[in-house]
Amino acid sequence: MASRTTLLGLCTSMAFWLLACQTSPSTETPQAEDGLTLEDTSTAALEPPVTPYDHVDEVVGLTERWIGDLDGMIARRRIRALVPYSLSTYYIDGAERYGISYEGMNYFEQALNEQLGHQAGAPNYVRVVFIPVTRDQLLNKLNEGYGDIAPANLMVTPKRAAQVDFSLPVISGDRELLVSGPSAPHIDSFPDLLGKTVYVRASSSFYEHL
Repeated sequence: MASRTTLLGLCTSMAFWLLACQTSPSTETPQAEDGLTLEDTSTAALEPPVTPYDHVDEVVGLTERWIGDLDGMIARRRIRALVPYSLSTYYIDGAERYGISYEGMNYFEQALNEQLGHQAGAPNYVRVVFIPVTRDQLLNKLNEGYGDIAPANLMVTPKRAAQVDFSLPVISGDRELLVSGPSAPHIDSFPDLLGKTVYVRASSSFYEHL
């Protein structure tokens, strides 16, 4: 499975991000070649599509399907970041946006444009467009071409690694802990969970490990 995006040295400080893999063609939905839009591949190879940056894109961003590499994103002047909406990764408070994914991608945007020699406000400045999605949509939307990168702070698991390419992990040796209420019985090991109900997201690494 070939990597869709290679960000060279720029990703060393953004190690918690996901880079999409090129998906194989489906019998239901035709796929475009790298760097071409799915809607029209006749002239895109000669003239990569350019879409002006607009905050509206963050609301309707999932209407566009495109698969390509970093060169194509630079030509389009936009990098679509799929982000889970939460108080830790990405959220909106009034007219302001916050979260580690939002702040990290802003730093990435600045670093990329500095490397390219593009000035803020210039026509060739590459913008990051944030598209909030639920966590269970992240990997599918990424591989379907609705986003270019997913800064979601996801744990690397064999199942996920088969779907997408991960950057270098920013944390290793982490532990997963069982969280219960004050009236719940004491749990020391997995056998203590026999006959009990445990709630986890089906799309989470906890579900895969259980």
